[in-house]
Amino acid sequence: MLNVGITEGYSNVESGMSCRLHPRAEARGFRLEYSVTGGLFSPAAERLAMPVHSDVAPRTLGVDLRPEGVVVTYADGRETIYRGVPTKVSDSLTTNPGKQTHLLVTDPTETEGVMLYVNDRKTHDDILEDTGVGRILLSDDETEEVFPGVSVSQHGDHRTTVEADPEVARGRVFVFVEDDWGEESYEFVADSDTDS
Repeated sequence: MLNVGITEGYSNVESGMSCRLHPRAEARGFRLEYSVTGGLFSPAAERLAMPVHSDVAPRTLGVDLRPEGVVVTYADGRETIYRGVPTKVSDSLTTNPGKQTHLLVTDPTETEGVMLYVNDRKTHDDILEDTGVGRILLSDDETEEVFPGVSVSQHGDHRTTVEADPEVARGRVFVFVEDDWGEESYEFVADSDTDS
């Protein structure tokens, strides 16, 4: 039997009743797949499948660097803030396993930038396209240069490594790492600036 929190009913197909997704699940992009065996719903064959995700190109977003954190204004006008003063790092940063990794590269004016989610499999493509946030999906042990001077790689242990040279990027490079328990902010700087 399907989870009643996601579906709104299921029954014998011969009786004329149908199984359909709860509107909230449908809005999030779920679809219902089933097979009919002997005229009956086969509970073993019922399953919900997440939509297939793909790479999404980022668009230019507004950026405001404030003492309390980095504010990003999405293409749809909404804002989010990554709180706190970012920890300075140089050369490369490797996240802990299973963390969400968001990459922000500003332009030289530091008022605009592009944001990229690395290996995000939760956010629907339409939401990313509406907000202007990009996404790249990497396979294990794959490395990709996503912006000039900025590359990301995925490891088999679910860690992400970001390597960046802000001089080549010609802007500031931030990495925001988060999960359900908290978030961390980092900024790539030259080796000589990591102690200041």
